[in-house]
Amino acid sequence: MGESFDDFDAEFPRGAPDLMIAWTFWDAWIEERNQGFPNHYEGISKEAWGQLATHLIERLEKKENITQPIILRHFDFSEQPHWLDKWKKRLKNIFSHLSLQKRNI
Repeated sequence: MGESFDDFDAEFPRGAPDLMIAWTFWDAWIEERNQGFPNHYEGISKEAWGQLATHLIERLEKKENITQPIILRHFDFSEQPHWLDKWKKRLKNIFSHLSLQKRNI
């Protein structure tokens, strides 16, 4: 998705909790794929990402709340007191991946 993803991200509405959960999920899935599925998200195997995405799509289309516990645990930062810690962990994973890529160039 590259630049078009960044453009879309800049325009994305930040006020809808379920959309934020879905957006964070999709961003994490892309990052996991780009890193070869290193399993940064406990309980989400490479095969489970698609199933969880289906749950998200179904809920969003029906305008129902996202209820899948593993999605909420990893991607709903709105109710979690330590949401900043989760973002720091994600950033650390991204930067460690970038560092590994530079070494392999």
